[in-house]
Amino acid sequence: MVATDVGSFREEIVEGKTGFLCQPGDPADLANALETYFESDLYSELDTRRREIREYAYAHHSWDAVATLTRNAYAELLRRQRS
Repeated sequence: MVATDVGSFREEIVEGKTGFLCQPGDPADLANALETYFESDLYSELDTRRREIREYAYAHHSWDAVATLTRNAYAELLRRQRS
């Protein structure tokens, strides 16, 4: 993935591992990010990397992962409230 550095993309994209970022409104930086992508292992090993990216996304964004984060947040709030 090549995406602009807006919103939470910086937190979500692992540079060189799950994608590349470029600055918004900067065509030269976009061109550079695209060149970097097409010269990277991420592109040349796309079949293998797709599986890794899918596993990364599942580990961080699946319903199970979101439920665990939510449960932990509520548990922490309850712990603080009782202290």
